[in-house]
Amino acid sequence: MKNSIIIVAVLVVLGVVGVAAASQFNSDQSGSMNNMTMSEDKATKSNNMAMGNQDLTAKSQINMDIVDFDFAMPDITIKKGTTITWTNQDEAHHNVVTTSDTGPKSKLLATGESYSYTFETVGKVTYICEPHPYMKGTINVVE
Repeated sequence: MKNSIIIVAVLVVLGVVGVAAASQFNSDQSGSMNNMTMSEDKATKSNNMAMGNQDLTAKSQINMDIVDFDFAMPDITIKKGTTITWTNQDEAHHNVVTTSDTGPKSKLLATGESYSYTFETVGKVTYICEPHPYMKGTINVVE
C-alpha cells in the first residue's frame, strides 16, 4: 500500500512537470514564431525601402501611412497636381514638414489624424518629421 502511494505521488509529480514543460515549449515556440514574423516584416520593409524610388505618376491621389516611425513610401516620383495624404498610424505624434521653402508643413498628427498636400511645383521635395528627424522622405515632382 505504501509503495502504491509513492508510485502515485511520483506519477503526479511527473505529470505536473510534464504539463509545465509542454506549456513552456509551446510558449517558446509561439515566441519564436512571433519573433520570426517580426523579423520577416522588418526584412520586407527593408527590401521595399531598398527598391528605391517608386514611380507613382499614374496616380492623382496617394495615401501614405506613417507607421513604425517611418514614412511608408519614403522615396517617390509623382506628377504635378498630385495630392498626398499622410495618415499617422503610430501612437506617437508625427508631422510632415518640408526641409525647403515650399512643400508640406503639417501640425503634429495624433494617431489616426491625416494631413493632405497638393504638389503644384515641379522639383524635388525633401521632408521630415520634426520630432523624429531621422524619419525622412523625398518626393520628385515631374510634369
